[in-house]
Amino acid sequence: MVMNTGGVSFMNAKDAEKAMNKMGNTPFVVIFEKRTDATIRTMKVKNGVMDATKGGALGFDPSKRNLRLVVDLEAMMTGNGWRMIPLDRVISVRRL
Repeated sequence: MVMNTGGVSFMNAKDAEKAMNKMGNTPFVVIFEKRTDATIRTMKVKNGVMDATKGGALGFDPSKRNLRLVVDLEAMMTGNGWRMIPLDRVISVRRL
């Protein structure tokens, strides 16, 4: 299901999560609207790379806030590649 607001069509949060889960551990591109300033962002990301985390666990459960934790492949080289994607603001998910 797709939700349309202001000319931008968003995926249903459950559909976005399923699409990202389907990618497994392969790199993919996600396009979404940032919650902070409503800009559209395109990122090359990857799921399931948990061994690179530093400082322990998060202080909250991202799924309760409709967020998905991924690694931004372009920012990963600087050592600070962890990003949160709002599942309710995803426009598209596709293989790289």
